[in-house]
Amino acid sequence: MGIKQKLSVSEYLALPEEKPYLEYICGEAVPKPMPDRFHIALVFELSHFLWVYVREVGGFAGPEGRSGFEDPADPRFLLPDLSYWAPDRETGRRILTPPTLAIEVRSEDQSRRDLREKCRYYRSHGVDVAWLIDPYSRTAEAFEGELDGAAVPEGGALVSPALPGLRIPITDLWAAIDR
Repeated sequence: MGIKQKLSVSEYLALPEEKPYLEYICGEAVPKPMPDRFHIALVFELSHFLWVYVREVGGFAGPEGRSGFEDPADPRFLLPDLSYWAPDRETGRRILTPPTLAIEVRSEDQSRRDLREKCRYYRSHGVDVAWLIDPYSRTAEAFEGELDGAAVPEGGALVSPALPGLRIPITDLWAAIDR
């Protein structure tokens, strides 16, 4: 096991952009886990819903965009598995702004506890909605307003007042990993 070394923001931003992609958390460059089949299938399915939504409503969406969170006490650069920016929200270019929606899909070697904390960080730093999708327990959780990890009921859908007209049935997500 190597020795962890603290990096400044400028040192982190100067690192090459290659896989595994690195997030910047608590002064360290932390590699994102490599996605497995379930993760890939879910991000692809969710991307389809967001692609249709962007075509109908506008805005911008995409996978693993590096969003900067400029908290002087805890600056972070995070790469949500999938993000959406509403049409009236600035996105940035190389370093993106906090999105309207951040989606995290749990990989097998990630803990739900850590991903819940990440969703809470998003919410406390300008993200309107965060969704946590866990293909292994077949659960989805919403972080928005007063909801702090509220379970989406079986047969329910991912919806949000911040995303009018977007409805992602949970059964469609589980069907994507069953194909």
